[in-house]
Amino acid sequence: MGHGRLRAYQVMLRLAKVREVHASLALAEASSEELVRRTRCTEVAAARDTVAAASRADASDRSSIDIARYELLSDMDATLAQRLQVASHELSLAEKLSQECASASVIARRYREKMDGRVKEAVAAIEDKRSADRQEEDVELWLKGKTP
Repeated sequence: MGHGRLRAYQVMLRLAKVREVHASLALAEASSEELVRRTRCTEVAAARDTVAAASRADASDRSSIDIARYELLSDMDATLAQRLQVASHELSLAEKLSQECASASVIARRYREKMDGRVKEAVAAIEDKRSADRQEEDVELWLKGKTP
């Protein structure tokens, strides 16, 4: 294996490292976005639960039914249900993107590891060749020293 092949593998290794870093950054961004979406979904669900609890409390108090409050709570519940549906959909999209980025990151890491291995193999082959050449030269020098 020659120096040209080693240089080619070194270039490919550098490119693989760049791809790995980009994939890691994309994964970090996707994970961060997923966390934001999950938090938003939790907040909307908590708000809806609060409205539902207030609505149940009003419904259980039969002595005074405030129609305006009941209507307001019903409207809020419907709006929050719609927001929860949107937030859940956005969360599922963020989870899917995060999984795709994780897969891309793993693929990039494996490719970088493969190129790293090839660079090491190329270096070892060059060193083996140098060592064999040195041994051959040493034998020739030894033989020349033995002959008168």
